[in-house]
Amino acid sequence: MRFVCLAYHRVASDQATVRDPYAVTQARFRAHMAWLARCGYTGVSLATAMKAGKGTRPIALTFDDGYLDFYTTAWPILQEFGFSATVFVVTEAIGQTANWAGATAMRLMSWGDLSRLGETCIEIGAHGATHRPLDDASPDETRHDLTMAYQTLSRLLGHAPIGMAYPYGCWSSQVAAAAEAAGFRWGCTARGGINYTHTPLFKLRRTLVRSGTGLLRFAWQVWTGYANWIEWRMDVRQIP
Repeated sequence: MRFVCLAYHRVASDQATVRDPYAVTQARFRAHMAWLARCGYTGVSLATAMKAGKGTRPIALTFDDGYLDFYTTAWPILQEFGFSATVFVVTEAIGQTANWAGATAMRLMSWGDLSRLGETCIEIGAHGATHRPLDDASPDETRHDLTMAYQTLSRLLGHAPIGMAYPYGCWSSQVAAAAEAAGFRWGCTARGGINYTHTPLFKLRRTLVRSGTGLLRFAWQVWTGYANWIEWRMDVRQIP
């Protein structure tokens, strides 16, 4: 197993405000996907990337929070290129407006939207029940949040979800253990790098894509797995 996982949030119109650091414009997102296709990569769900065999060039595409513009804007572009993806949703906010710390107050996908996506190649995972940072919650609060997220998605999808992304990328060994106890099979951080067979399943690497990520930086992220030099230096110095 060897793959890079990219983490998007919003894919907005070309008039997206530059004040949202995670709102990639529609034009820029299409350029990213076109570059992947030209270079022989295939955008896939994270679960598919984990099972990809030798000789393939998978790139795991993930989208946090479940913004409505994934359904209206990103998904049609993915379909143009024959790509799939994983969407991580905040289960107690489905169909509402994002209102957690640092969020853009935009509409989130509804149950109907997610059901239709779940019938296609789009994988649905959890981003917690409430999007609270779980590393500073009590053990009981963490277990309750992750259990709620797991059970809610199981009812929606008609089958158990297998993966989750930690809200704000807040990972700890205790949070990972709670995710596994809730029923998830793997969990994603917000730490860049390449995923290998030996990468812990509940500490998978993801590379954040921001609003200002042009093609040159995007190519560097795909090739190296890192969003910036800081993450690279941390790995070189073996900083957890």
